[in-house]
Amino acid sequence: MLFRSPRATAAIARLGGNAGLESFLERTLGAVDTIRGSYDSGIQHLQRAIELGVQASGPDDAGVASAQLNLGSAVLGQGHARRALPILERGRTSTERLWGPDHPRTAAALRLLGIAHNDAGDPRLAENELRRTLAIGEATLGPEHRDLTFTLTFLAEALDDQGRFEDAIALDRRAVAIAEKTLGLAHPVLGEALVDLGVHLGHGRHHDEAYDQMRRGEAILAKANGTDDPRYLLSLVQRGNLLSGQARWRDA
Repeated sequence: MLFRSPRATAAIARLGGNAGLESFLERTLGAVDTIRGSYDSGIQHLQRAIELGVQASGPDDAGVASAQLNLGSAVLGQGHARRALPILERGRTSTERLWGPDHPRTAAALRLLGIAHNDAGDPRLAENELRRTLAIGEATLGPEHRDLTFTLTFLAEALDDQGRFEDAIALDRRAVAIAEKTLGLAHPVLGEALVDLGVHLGHGRHHDEAYDQMRRGEAILAKANGTDDPRYLLSLVQRGNLLSGQARWRDA
C-alpha cells in the first residue's frame, strides 16, 4: 500500500486523472523516499510514476527514463544489484536516446550502471561504464569539477576489486584533491574520499599511510555528521581490520 502525506493525496486528487502530472508527483515522492532510505515506499511510487508516464507520453518520455533510473537506484539501495541492472539499463538506453551519448544525464545513468555492475560482481564492465562516465564529466564539466569526485571513487573501487591497487590509489588521490579544492577541508565528501583512499592503500600494503588517511577521514566525518554516522562507523571497522592484519591488536 502506498503511503502519501495528506498534502500529496489531496494534490493527486485535484489532478483529476491527469496522468502526466500525477506521474511527475509520484516520481518526486519516489525520489524523496529513496533519498531518505525509505526504499519500499519509494519503489511503489516510482513504479506508479512509470506506469502513468507511459500512459501519458509513451515509453521514451524523459520523465519515464528518470523514474526508471530512480527505481533502479532504489532497488540497488536495497542491496539487489542484479535486480536493479535491467531497470537501470532501460533508463540508460532511454536517456541516451533522448539526450545523446555525451550528455551529463547519460553520464549519471552510466554511473549508476557502473555501481550496480560492480556490486553484482562484474568490476570490469563497471570499469568501462565508469570510465565513460568520467570522460563525459571531464568534457562537459571540466577536469576538476566536484561531481567527478564520486565517479573517481566508484571507479577506484572497481579497479581495487580487480586487484589493481595502485591504479585505484591514483584515482583516489585525484578524488581527494578535487574534494579539497572544491568542497573544503571539512566536508564529509572529503572524509569519505580519504577513507576510501585509506582502504585501498591498505590493500596495496601501504599500511602506515592507510592508517593516517583513514584517521583523517574519520575525524572529518565525526565532526560533520557525528559519531553515529554509518560511514564513520564502517571506517572504524575497516581500520581495525587493517591493524589486525598487521598483528597490531592493541592499536585496533
